[in-house]
Amino acid sequence: MQPNGVAAMTGNAYVLLDRQKPLAAIDLFKRALGTSPGFSQALFGLGEAYRLEGQPVQAIAAYKRYLESSPGGADAPAARRQITELESQVGSARSAGPPTEPPPQ
Repeated sequence: MQPNGVAAMTGNAYVLLDRQKPLAAIDLFKRALGTSPGFSQALFGLGEAYRLEGQPVQAIAAYKRYLESSPGGADAPAARRQITELESQVGSARSAGPPTEPPPQ
C-alpha cells in the first residue's frame, strides 16, 4: 500500500474519526476523494465525519454519493439509515424556524 494512496489516506482518516477528530478526518477524506472521487469507503467515511461534526446537510450529500458509488456495498444499509435520520432532523429544524422574539412593548 502506498503511504499517500487513497486507501492509506482513507484508513488514516478513519483513525482520526476513532480519535474523535472529525474535522481532521474530513480534510483527509476529501484529499483521498481528490485522488479517487468514487472511492466508496472514503465517501461513507466523509458522511460519518460530517455527521459527527454536526453538519447534517453535508453528511447526507456524502452518504448519497456513497450510495451512488456502491448501492449494494457493505455500508449501504447504514448509509440509508443515516440519511433517513438526518433528513428528519434537518426537516424538524427547518419547520421549527428561527426563534421568535416577543413583540415590542
